[in-house]
Amino acid sequence: MMTKKQEMQTSIQEEVIYINNTEHVTMATEPSGIVHKDTLERFKRTCGIEGFKYASSRLVKVKQGYPRMDDVDVEYNIDCVVLPRTVYDNLIKYLENE
Repeated sequence: MMTKKQEMQTSIQEEVIYINNTEHVTMATEPSGIVHKDTLERFKRTCGIEGFKYASSRLVKVKQGYPRMDDVDVEYNIDCVVLPRTVYDNLIKYLENE
C-alpha cells in the first residue's frame, strides 16, 4: 500500500509535462558589441512559445458555445503551474526521502 507522499509523487510524475527547448540564434550587435535588450526579450518569448507548443493540446481547454446565426463564441482557457526544473527536482527528492 502506498503512503500519501508516494501517491503524490506518482501523481506528479505521471502528470508532469517535460519542456526543454534550446534555440540557437545569430543576432546582429549594436556598434557597442552588445545585443539590444528588446531583441533578447523577443527571442526569449519565442523560445518559450516554441517549448510550449506541443503541450498546448493537453493544457488548453476549449469550450464552444451555441451557434447564433453566423457566429459562435469560443472560450480558450489555460490553467497550469510552471516550475523551474530545479524546483521540480527538489520536490521529487523531498517526496522520495520522506
